[in-house]
This record gives sequence, structure tokens and C-alpha cells, in this order.
Amino acid sequence: MSDAIETTEGPTVSQLAETWLSLRDRAEALVSERPDDPGAVANIMHEVEVLMIEIADYLNNLNHQRYTAERAHSKRRNAALSVHGKSYGVTIARAMADVEALPEQAAWDALRAAYHYAEDTQKALQTKHYGLMNVNKNMQSVIFERGRRQ
Repeated sequence: MSDAIETTEGPTVSQLAETWLSLRDRAEALVSERPDDPGAVANIMHEVEVLMIEIADYLNNLNHQRYTAERAHSKRRNAALSVHGKSYGVTIARAMADVEALPEQAAWDALRAAYHYAEDTQKALQTKHYGLMNVNKNMQSVIFERGRRQ
């Protein structure tokens, strides 16, 4: 692979980290929100839907960076393995290659952890959305029943 192919498209890891801080804060606020009237429920449901779409875009960009980091790790490890494999046995050469590729492994692991954390946040938002849908359905049922009794 040439270095031209290795260049990343889209946001950098630091830009993704800044974006995540904003998304995370909004998600935490929405998950902890306790609406008490039908208008608030509808507004929060809309905000949750919009945020879930934004997190899906974030996950897509993060996944791209994650696979780029994985390729960088693999490239560094394989290059080190080819150098050390000529002088040492396979076991020692692999161990030396693993040690040389530790910085790339750490970056790859950090991106994987960030991806899974964002994925769990999206699941929490989806749970909140389903709960709000149930509350909204129940409130509409109560309003409808009151109207029929009068």
C-alpha cells in the first residue's frame, strides 16, 4: 500500500474527540430528562432522533479512523516482523514486532474503545426514545379516553 492511500479522509481523531464531547453532553442531558407534559415529550423525542442520526454519522467517521489505525498497526508490525525474522526465530521475531508496534496498537485500541462507548450511548438514546414513545402513546390514550367520557 502506498502512503497516498493511507491518508485519511474526513475528520481527524482530534476533531472526532471534540465532536464526541458535544454529542456526549447532549446525550447525557437527554437521557436524564424527565418530561411532564405532552409537548415536552414530543420535543425530547425529536431531539433524541436528531442526536441518534448525528451519532450514527460520528460512528461512521470513527469507524473509518479505527480501520485506518488497524492498517497502520498491521503495516508496522509486519515490517518489523520481516526485519527481525531474518535474524531471530519466529517466536522472538513476533515478540519484537509486537513491541515495536505498541504505539499503533494503543491508538487502535483507543479508537475501538471510543467506538464501543459511542455505540452504547446510541443504544441508551434508543432506549430513551422507545420509553418516550410508550409514554406518548399512554398520554394520548388517556386524553382520548377523557374526551370520550365527556
